[in-house]
Amino acid sequence: MTETTPTPPEENAPNTPQAPPAAPPTYQAPITPPPGVPPVYQAPSTLPSYQPGAYPPAPGTPTGYGQQTQRPPFSKLVIAGFVLSCVSIFVFGFLGVLGVVLAGQGLRAVRRGLARGRGLAIAAMVIGVVGFVFYAVGLILGAMR
Repeated sequence: MTETTPTPPEENAPNTPQAPPAAPPTYQAPITPPPGVPPVYQAPSTLPSYQPGAYPPAPGTPTGYGQQTQRPPFSKLVIAGFVLSCVSIFVFGFLGVLGVVLAGQGLRAVRRGLARGRGLAIAAMVIGVVGFVFYAVGLILGAMR
């Protein structure tokens, strides 16, 4: 029996020449569509120029370029009244009166233009009244027993 030594693969041989680097890709002219096929949309090379004052401003846009009008913040009284009115429905019905009072004070600030939250104030007042009515009906029915 003779033992043979394995021959090393040619990749690891020190004198093996390396492959030449890959050629860079070549670029071709764009392909034109065959006859009867509509051409592909091409974006215009130049954009139309904007001419200030060509059109009137859209309704509801602030006047003056770059001027931002500051909106008043939400009324904290309205938010507190809304929270108390919501609590009055589920837990303490007598808090509905306090919620209505706070929402009314906040609604005054909204009407003067010092704050926002008219819809929230109206909702707080309605919910507060409903919560207090449930509380009063519960007290009356509880006293009748």
